[in-house]
Amino acid sequence: MLTGILLGVAIAVFVSSITFLFLNMSNLIRENLVTGAVIGTEGVTSYAIIGAIISFVTIFFFYLILKQRRKDAKADIKTT
Repeated sequence: MLTGILLGVAIAVFVSSITFLFLNMSNLIRENLVTGAVIGTEGVTSYAIIGAIISFVTIFFFYLILKQRRKDAKADIKTT
């Protein structure tokens, strides 16, 4: 259950990071709107890229864990 929750959080972070990237590429993001003019739009882009990469790796990791658990559950059903 905890793995599923963490997978959901990783997917949410990935989607929000990709959203920030698309908003910046289309010049719809403004400094004061999101960042409070603290890091600027370039900073948001670099942090969004880092967040997207880390969350993608995390999603893949949790996917493999859940896939292995499902495979083990199917093997337990066949043996009983």
